[in-house]
Amino acid sequence: MRIREENLPLRLLARVITPEDLQFIRLLLAQHPDWNRNQLAFEICRTWSWNKPNGTPKDISAKQLLIRLDGSGLISLPPPRNRRSVCKSAPRTPVGEPKPKMKVVLSELLPLEVQRVTAQADRNLWRELIDRYHYLGYNNGAGAQMRYFVHSPLGIVALFGFGACAWHVKDRDRWIGWNEEQRLKFRHLVVANTRFLILPWIRCRNLASKLLSMVTSKLRDDFRDAYNYTPVLVETFVDQEHFWGTSYKAANWRFVGATQGRGRNGSKKAKLAIKSIYLYPLTRDFRFVLTGRKIPD
Repeated sequence: MRIREENLPLRLLARVITPEDLQFIRLLLAQHPDWNRNQLAFEICRTWSWNKPNGTPKDISAKQLLIRLDGSGLISLPPPRNRRSVCKSAPRTPVGEPKPKMKVVLSELLPLEVQRVTAQADRNLWRELIDRYHYLGYNNGAGAQMRYFVHSPLGIVALFGFGACAWHVKDRDRWIGWNEEQRLKFRHLVVANTRFLILPWIRCRNLASKLLSMVTSKLRDDFRDAYNYTPVLVETFVDQEHFWGTSYKAANWRFVGATQGRGRNGSKKAKLAIKSIYLYPLTRDFRFVLTGRKIPD
């Protein structure tokens, strides 16, 4: 959407941008012609106190704002210094090679251990396995990230990825009871299960629902440790053309409707697959927290 100066103030990237904000950005560009886009974005965040819930700058949103203003002809940005692709394929290693197929009962995989991915070597392996074996492949993700391996005595059996929730989902927002102000204020307390992969050589009945229960029990503590806030609800989107959502149902996730094929940012131009929406409350009082009737942790 092309932005026109006469249409300001206008909500962009979950923030109302005013004519004064535009003038500040123009002045910043004039005063610092040698700054790159990262420097400009961080200065905007610092001046506006535009921060994530954990207090770090929302520099990616600020850069997106600059790019949109530049694309609309309202400012003139310096050219990007690095023209790297958004996400390259993960390197292949012997560790990630397919294993012999195995059909086991759940007891043969016990004890299962959920490991949060933090070390660089583990991050590389997680990326490789997702890129090789998940039908969506690997991408960089959005917002706060949390990744897991699930280990068994037979080795790694599954991987999980969590990130920022979708900006606007009609059926989800209605089920929560959100108005627009509440959604913008408390959206960070909803996290998205963006990847769930049981490695394809493993066949085990009831494993998926067991894993979902185990990993969701860790999310609140891990997000609090990493990002200084505790989510209260998890969402996921199941492609109706490929899956039934059976594992999520078995793990007591709640089906609340379907997407409209607009992607996580709600683009009206997007024409994506329709997906079933499943939600899992992490606390009983999640609606009170998400609607501002109770102070979040």
